[in-house]
Amino acid sequence: NAMEALGLINSATLDGALVLAKEGQSAQVQAAIDATDFSLLQTCDGIFGTLSGQLSAYWGGMETVAAGISQSFAAEAGPFCAAKRYTGSVSLPYYLPVPSMTNPLAPVNDFWHAACDSGIVLAGAPTEVLAMAEPGPNYEMCTQVGLSDLRVNGEMIDDARNVTRYSPIPQTTIAENPLEVQVTIPDPAIATALGFPISKPDAGWPVVMLVHG
Repeated sequence: NAMEALGLINSATLDGALVLAKEGQSAQVQAAIDATDFSLLQTCDGIFGTLSGQLSAYWGGMETVAAGISQSFAAEAGPFCAAKRYTGSVSLPYYLPVPSMTNPLAPVNDFWHAACDSGIVLAGAPTEVLAMAEPGPNYEMCTQVGLSDLRVNGEMIDDARNVTRYSPIPQTTIAENPLEVQVTIPDPAIATALGFPISKPDAGWPVVMLVHG
C-alpha cells in the first residue's frame, strides 16, 4: 500500500507516539510499554487490525495503548492505506525517435514516422514506378491495412512517412521497451473503516491512467 511504500510511519514517528503514550502513566506501565514491540503499528494491517479488535489477543494488556496510537496513525496516514498497491513491468513498443550521437534530443525535437507509404502517395505514384518497386520490411503488415511499403533502389517511395489518416500506423523504433508500472486498487475494508464506505462495482473498478507517455 502507499502508506508503507512511502514510509509515512517510520521508527522515529512510532518512537514519538510511544513517548506521548507513556506520559502520565505509572512506572510499571511505562516499563511495560518499553518492553513491548509496537513495530506492527507501522503497517496498515497492524493499525486497522488493532482498531477492529482483531489483534486484541496479540496486544494483551497493551491493547489500550496500541489502540490509542492506531487511532492517531489512522487519522493522519490512514487514507494512504485505502488502496492496495501493485508494481510490475510491461514491455511496449516505442515509437519516438531514438537518441543518437548526432541527435541526442531526438525524442523531443523529432516526431513519429509512419511504417507504411501514404495512401495518397501510392495513389499518385506513376505505374512504371510501382512496377519496378520492391517490397520493404513492413510490406506484409502494411498490405493488411490496404497500404504498402515499397522501395525503389532501396529508397522509400514515400520518404516523408508522415503519420496521417492516410497512413496511421507508426514505425516502431524499439520493439520491446520495458516500463515500470504501478497499479493501485481501492481497499473497501479500509475505506469503510475510515468512514467512506465503498464497494467494488459489478463491472469492476473503473480505470484511471494518471501518468502515461
